Amino acid sequence: MSHLPACPRTQAWDHGEHQCPCECDALRAAKRAFPDAWIQTFTGRRFWPLEPSHLDVYIEDIAHALALVNRFGGHTVRPYSVGHHSLLLSVHFELSAEDHLETSQRIELAKYALLHDAAEAYVGDMVRPMKRSAALASYRMIEDGVCQAIFKRFGLVELAPIPAEVDVADKMILLTERNALMVPGPCWDRALAFTDVGQTEPLDVEIANWQWPEVEARFLAQYHRLWDVPL
Repeated sequence: MSHLPACPRTQAWDHGEHQCPCECDALRAAKRAFPDAWIQTFTGRRFWPLEPSHLDVYIEDIAHALALVNRFGGHTVRPYSVGHHSLLLSVHFELSAEDHLETSQRIELAKYALLHDAAEAYVGDMVRPMKRSAALASYRMIEDGVCQAIFKRFGLVELAPIPAEVDVADKMILLTERNALMVPGPCWDRALAFTDVGQTEPLDVEIANWQWPEVEARFLAQYHRLWDVPL
């Protein structure tokens, strides 16, 4: 008999390929190489960032955490979250008036935009120079693994890079955010060149002064609308 614990719901034992059909938390924990390397999420569940599974991903955890994770390391004139940033990008694509995009393309891009930074709900945000550093290559691998699990959970193309349109808009909104949320400071030209932003124009979006509960609620509403999931 397997040494893995019985499922607390079905009392079934895992016999290798014949695993418990409910795929419960206790069994998934026992199978991991690092079973204790987990975080507790907002909804009270466990998530293993070093061994991420789409089965442990929940939109409620993502929406709540991203609404509380500060962008720019907190160096803005008022609180501004990764969730707010992602929501603005998503709505931008959803309402895009660009003629070359079909409705289905706009919705797909809006989905990617909403979740393009969703891994930060589980691994936190990191300022861009550090994230791009060769010394933190292992961090990027962990973040990429979490991102793939999230994309799989929500039916996006697993292992695919972020669509080019979302990547470009992500760089454009960086400038919008700088102009709206940061005090005048040093010239960004060389720093932007370092981050591949270059001479990109700001994205034409308005950054409202939403508090984090509103960001969380709007993020969830955007998810339900795009994925056509009833509230």
